[in-house]
Amino acid sequence: NILSYILFFFLMIRRPPRSTLFPYTTLFRSTPIFAFIISVFMFRHKVGVLKYLGLFIGFIGIVGLILSKGITDFTEGNMIYTLVVILASLFYGINTNVVHEYFPKFDGLTITLLSFSFILPVATVTLFTSGIFSQFTEPQAYYDLGYIGILAVFSSSIAVLGINILLKYASAIFASSVTYII
Repeated sequence: NILSYILFFFLMIRRPPRSTLFPYTTLFRSTPIFAFIISVFMFRHKVGVLKYLGLFIGFIGIVGLILSKGITDFTEGNMIYTLVVILASLFYGINTNVVHEYFPKFDGLTITLLSFSFILPVATVTLFTSGIFSQFTEPQAYYDLGYIGILAVFSSSIAVLGINILLKYASAIFASSVTYII
């Protein structure tokens, strides 16, 4: 759980200058596919034909988006960042299955609070060592950063809480589909 958040969200901070979020967010949509693979092969869960069909359609969509731009344009010439996002998606798929399988007695809020309590120290150190504050030339920039922080914390926490609540009532594959909403 922690690795998937750190890899994906901190990758956004460290991505190459002038790169867009499109390739990274598109590849992050592969999370349900990884959740499916982990669920079937590691946890031996049985899945219905409709899940196979739905994931196949999702996979075709991701491949179509990649091919529509060409692989070099899609990755913006940086395969390392592309592979890190794929790895983050894999960890996210593992996380949903592990939480669903091994932590069924914990409620969604408890799991979310535990996750974010482990991420907070890493996020704080990254923020204060990134050099972002030295780039601010306007006093308004600090307010803007605060608003971005509020939005990021609440949107991420609500999405993660939603996933963790869904894990109590649905399969890991279905819950990981919340990444499409994120």
